[in-house]
Amino acid sequence: MQQQLYFSIESLLSFFIVYTTKITLYNFNYNTDKFVTINIFFARGRSKIMVIHYKDKEFFTGKDLALSVIGGRWKIAIIWCLLQRSPLRLSEIQKKLPEVNQRMLIRQLRELEDDKIITRCVYPVVPPKVEYELSEIGHQLENVVTAICDWGDDFSDFVEKDSDELS
Repeated sequence: MQQQLYFSIESLLSFFIVYTTKITLYNFNYNTDKFVTINIFFARGRSKIMVIHYKDKEFFTGKDLALSVIGGRWKIAIIWCLLQRSPLRLSEIQKKLPEVNQRMLIRQLRELEDDKIITRCVYPVVPPKVEYELSEIGHQLENVVTAICDWGDDFSDFVEKDSDELS
């Protein structure tokens, strides 16, 4: 015999309890906003399985999701530029990142905007003026990006020292 109970808390949190003859399965379904759904499954005597649905993809940990969001080739560098001074126009970001071509920069900016890490402000003037700045959630990446940059400095010192020893 199988029973199913449904509870809704603040119209975002769903709680399902399914009773079967062998195991009890708990499914916590949490919609964080319009495009993120997190399913957490617990089975008595078994390990927890978490599935995060984001942009038609499934992630099994928050780390996987985070790396997907900030893991682009130039995303950390773009976030670093916007942490130093914000807002910035596209041409200003290009000057700070001369190695990236404009097409790739625009693509990475759009992905960051889609993920709500940055905001894009278009001013109704001729010629068009567009500025980018970090959103509230983007500013929360400051410690992460700073730590990555600090580690990069330490690693470059290590690589330099290691190459000197090999020479």
